[in-house]
Amino acid sequence: MQSLSQLSPGASPIFLDTSVLINLIAADSIAEMGLALGRPLSVESFVVSELRRDPRDGSDPTGLLKQLVATGALSISTLGEKQMEHFIRLVGAPSPDDLGDGEAATIVCSLEHGFAAIDERKALRIVGRDYRKLCVLTTLDLLCSQQAFHHWGEEEIRKRVMSALQIGRMRVPYSWKPWVEKLTGSVI
Repeated sequence: MQSLSQLSPGASPIFLDTSVLINLIAADSIAEMGLALGRPLSVESFVVSELRRDPRDGSDPTGLLKQLVATGALSISTLGEKQMEHFIRLVGAPSPDDLGDGEAATIVCSLEHGFAAIDERKALRIVGRDYRKLCVLTTLDLLCSQQAFHHWGEEEIRKRVMSALQIGRMRVPYSWKPWVEKLTGSVI
């Protein structure tokens, strides 16, 4: 099955927003995703603070995050002073352009170091308007990339997408709906 994913081969890190992190955990994909994509995965400490429970069972996610960091599947970054100024501008913007902490931190980190993975519509709108050179991906770009298909195979991708939809409540962008419906055999 040909993927719609925007992710091309490379080694630049991918910074995950909270919603993407939740979806990848729900899909049981976070531990292997960096290996499957051949890229390091990172979250900023504001994203860590927004993850309040493991979406699979409601438990405290602290142990899972520690395990992911210990195995090298995920790294946690912290904004520097200059990045913090940019972050404050994004979260303090007037409505409707103000962003949540996780989205803002993800954008700021990815500006210097790599790709941003964000599912939230408002953040995607702001990136499209203000950061056109930034490569922004969604959960589906990661889960359904050619690299992930090569690593897991179509049936396993189907199961993982279903888990992200059902457990993580993954948002499906309009452009992906027919593709996801074909993959899962379900109407979205």
